[in-house]
Amino acid sequence: MLKEYKRIMLLDTSSSYLFINFIEDGKVVYQVLSEGKNNHSDNLLKDIEEGLKKLNLKVNDFDCFVCGVGPGMYTGLRVSMTVAKTFAWTLKKDLYVLSSIDLLFSDYIGTNKQCAIMLKAKKDYSYTKIVDFSKDYKVLRKEEFLSNDEFLKLASDYQILNNDDIKINALRIEDFMLTKVENIHALEPNYLRSDI
Repeated sequence: MLKEYKRIMLLDTSSSYLFINFIEDGKVVYQVLSEGKNNHSDNLLKDIEEGLKKLNLKVNDFDCFVCGVGPGMYTGLRVSMTVAKTFAWTLKKDLYVLSSIDLLFSDYIGTNKQCAIMLKAKKDYSYTKIVDFSKDYKVLRKEEFLSNDEFLKLASDYQILNNDDIKINALRIEDFMLTKVENIHALEPNYLRSDI
């Protein structure tokens, strides 16, 4: 699916990390992975602009945009999703989305490890998922918003990965992880959490 595009911009601000990737002809040509303190809205466009200047590109030079849709922080999710939706809609380009958890741990794909992922949320809760990082990548337990204690009981047989273990490799994001957005206006982040 993505192989048909010459240039791809990938964005995610669902966690404490801000992630930007420019891919050209199947190679990463610009990458930002920086930890922020609730300041993704201050840095995302600035970092995109810096990459565009460095590579002498314009946003319109990208053929499609990819965005992590969560689960994750409420404001963070809206930052990257708003930018990706705006670029795709105004430039009439394709937009794809994927789980932010899948993206943030994409470098584990192909390791054949079965892992329980818990991304820090608030009040001793986490965004969770259990996966088999085989070449084909299998979801063993879907994304949930659970208390840390509850999830650790469920995940006792798996290797635990958390915010400290984030390793991204955008080139490993396979087609089966992506969903093409047909109605940009209807796209909403995957907040996943209920009031606690």
